[in-house]
Amino acid sequence: MSLDPTTTSAWQELAAKAAANAASDLSELFSQNPDRAKQFTVGTAGLTVDFSKQLIDNEILELLLQLATETELADKVESMFNGEEINITEGRPVGHVWLRSSEPRPEVQEVNSRIRALSDQIASGQKSGFTGKRYTSVVNIGIGGSDLGPQMAYLALRPISDLPTGHYVSNVDPADLLSVLEECEPSETLFIVSSKSFKTPETLKNAALAKSWITETLGAEAVPDHFIAV
Repeated sequence: MSLDPTTTSAWQELAAKAAANAASDLSELFSQNPDRAKQFTVGTAGLTVDFSKQLIDNEILELLLQLATETELADKVESMFNGEEINITEGRPVGHVWLRSSEPRPEVQEVNSRIRALSDQIASGQKSGFTGKRYTSVVNIGIGGSDLGPQMAYLALRPISDLPTGHYVSNVDPADLLSVLEECEPSETLFIVSSKSFKTPETLKNAALAKSWITETLGAEAVPDHFIAV
């Protein structure tokens, strides 16, 4: 069972310090310590993190490190990289770290290969819509990371690619999806429904609306040729 951080002595001391420092003035802290910016700036993996503009001092920094020790943070990080089930709300491992590994796990390599094969089939026209037409529009339905991640990659690579036009829908308001569908031709549209749990209401509602759009124009038998689930 995970330790509740609010029960640790470090948390209690940090809470007291936060209350006491609530009225502190940053300009005064910088005046008292000319090296503050350098002292409270760290760099790692090509990133620079400057937390000197936060109401923090050496004592608070020590308490934060103490909190990490009391909550066994280092052990939890190791458990994450070992693939243990640390996601207690879903009862499964946190697999995103595998994607960043220099030696991807076999299951990651297998999924990457499937993604590449499917992408190549779509780009070449080998995989097409129900009527045989190539996809000219791809509509991603998701929310949070299932929306922002693919959208970032698409926007970054779009200038150097010659692929179908991408659209991204996350708003539960049907007007968002309907406005996108006005730019699409049913027989040439592929929907990607992206979700971790497939229990997200916004994603499910938009997916159902998209399915109705395809069904009404091409028939229910066309659905498998116009939907991909991620």
